[in-house]
Amino acid sequence: MRKKRAITLLEIMIVILLIGLIGGVVSYNLKGTLDKGKEFASKEGAQKLEDILNLEIQQGSPTALELARDKSDSRELVKNCALKSGLISSQQVNKFIKDGWSEFYIIRKIKGENQVLVVSRKIQENAKKHPTESNVAVVETEE
Repeated sequence: MRKKRAITLLEIMIVILLIGLIGGVVSYNLKGTLDKGKEFASKEGAQKLEDILNLEIQQGSPTALELARDKSDSRELVKNCALKSGLISSQQVNKFIKDGWSEFYIIRKIKGENQVLVVSRKIQENAKKHPTESNVAVVETEE
């Protein structure tokens, strides 16, 4: 006669431990991937915003110095420039002027020129922490 074999408490604990380890490894790798995705989206968004703002500056709307002020009225000016360009819809403009971490882009005036440079604070922090991995260009700007 065969006896029924039951699952022991030890076996259940081992299975739960293995599931926890696998979940931890997957979530750790996923976090790195999400950060890389946010960084990529931020770089692309900053480049698009920079192109739009520099086009508007060349058309004579605002000056680079007006856009580079770090105040709420300059953010409104940036929004208005993006809307005026016709390349961004009014529904997208609030998201467009923020990076992948939902922080406002930093707008700096390029020294000696009437142009702006758009950067993300998080990307700059990451470039300072890991200078060998970064491909962020260094441009002389006016503070």
